[in-house]
Amino acid sequence: MAGHEGYNRQRLFVASCIALVTTAMAFSIRADILKELGVQFNISHEQQGLVNLMGIWGFPIAILIMGPLCNIVGMGRLLTLASMVTSPAHS
Repeated sequence: MAGHEGYNRQRLFVASCIALVTTAMAFSIRADILKELGVQFNISHEQQGLVNLMGIWGFPIAILIMGPLCNIVGMGRLLTLASMVTSPAHS
């Protein structure tokens, strides 16, 4: 694995675990408030399922697109691009 000597494997593992916990919490919160959303917006159980599905589908689609992109472009360049794109939005 040439070129990967500078990576701190322990930090990458911890960051991955934090990302998975964050995603799990987002799914849990969404599932917890789904019934109240159905009552408030007067939507059926089927529509509630579709609302929940839209939140769940974003994760695998992002993984399928961003995974190969990270391999092609490189994580350093993608993080730089993300910082440049989101920094003006937070100003």
